[in-house]
Amino acid sequence: MTTVQVDEKTRAALDGADPLVAVSDATGAVIGFFAPVRQEYADQYAEVAARAYAAQRAGGRPLTTPEVVAHLESLGTNQ
Repeated sequence: MTTVQVDEKTRAALDGADPLVAVSDATGAVIGFFAPVRQEYADQYAEVAARAYAAQRAGGRPLTTPEVVAHLESLGTNQ
């Protein structure tokens, strides 16, 4: 995994995020997704968001919130 260090302004914005942030460049193009580690299932939130975004861009149907929640719950507990 690559680590990207952020400045204090960006950290403050991300610290207030709950549960998920779409990270964009200066033009507004989404470059990725961030979920704070304090959020249960943070890694799965980011993964599912990335998959849903890719599917939507490819012309597929975006996932609904209940579909995302059901998928996360099907993964079991994060131990």
